[in-house]
Amino acid sequence: MTGNYDSAVINYEQCRALRSSQGDTTGVAAALHDLGTVQLYKGNYESALDYFLQSLRIEEKFGTKRNIAEGYVNVGDVYLAMKNFDQALFYFNRYLTIQKDATEPEQFARCL
Repeated sequence: MTGNYDSAVINYEQCRALRSSQGDTTGVAAALHDLGTVQLYKGNYESALDYFLQSLRIEEKFGTKRNIAEGYVNVGDVYLAMKNFDQALFYFNRYLTIQKDATEPEQFARCL
């Protein structure tokens, strides 16, 4: 949030390593998500996409419906930033399919 991206990456990588050593797949997915967010803010879209897809794969295997849906939005956001509109729509539509009955109208409206 303060723009100290290099420090954030170091801290998130340490968090990911610790969570991995503890067998905490949810924590690993969260750290990967946060690493993706940092890369997105930095404009490193390929790196952001890689982190978000790693996180999404873990969430699809072990996570909650909400976290999976959030992963779809994150991937869609990166594709949108890359101006790959077809892929962005694909992931946004996946979010909408999962969250059609969700109680988070702000996120749903943002995706629409």
